[in-house]
Amino acid sequence: MCLRSSTSVVFIVCLVAGLYGYGQGLTGSETGTIWAISDVHYNYNYDTQQGTKEYPQMGCYPVPDSDRIYGNYRCDPPMRLILSAVEAMGKMGRPEFVIWNGDNMPHIDAELYTKDTVVEVIGNLTEVLSRKFHPQQIFGTLGSRDYHPENEMPGETNTVYQRVADEVWRTWLDPYRDAVATMKKSGYYSLEVTSGIRVIALNTGLYFGMNKITAYDPDPGGQFNFLRNELKKSRDLAKKNNNISSYSTGIF
Repeated sequence: MCLRSSTSVVFIVCLVAGLYGYGQGLTGSETGTIWAISDVHYNYNYDTQQGTKEYPQMGCYPVPDSDRIYGNYRCDPPMRLILSAVEAMGKMGRPEFVIWNGDNMPHIDAELYTKDTVVEVIGNLTEVLSRKFHPQQIFGTLGSRDYHPENEMPGETNTVYQRVADEVWRTWLDPYRDAVATMKKSGYYSLEVTSGIRVIALNTGLYFGMNKITAYDPDPGGQFNFLRNELKKSRDLAKKNNNISSYSTGIF
């Protein structure tokens, strides 16, 4: 089951049953439930005062016919809508895991925000999710918009990767020293969430077709090598392995 918000770009949360065998070993069942959240695109400057053609609202395309407290289909979602969605998620039962697939920044021009803004937005959303779900049951990834400028995520360490690892997701990642290190290095990590189950969180923004920074790098951030090693580790240890990412595998 998926819930779709009334925004210009889809903000989707899905409750999935029996996915990836997460339930095995946790509840004694072969199945379990998770929430999968994608493309929040938090419109942190949303205003119920309607914009105009001369002064349009940020994150609205085109000018909406009216501005509502829970957002507008032609706009990225305001916090009120995000809080409402997360509250509804909590009322539908506690999942075993929450997968958060990134792309959290609104659709605005690069000159209107900074790297600090990106970290602040991810931090705000992290706080919202952590209040409703156990922090170590949330697994987040970065999307191509979770950087400044958008789509230009580098393969080497930078302010965004470092601050997200050290300040924002530290509670989630801290029990796994290697996860903190690789997140700071290039925005990806792996961890064992329970006996027999491992998660690999990839930074697929490194491969995004619009990313000119890594366009000619055969293995940006060493992530391909990292993935090969982690998959081999899972196979050798006979563990279930679950890859999560903002973009699925393929060409974009």
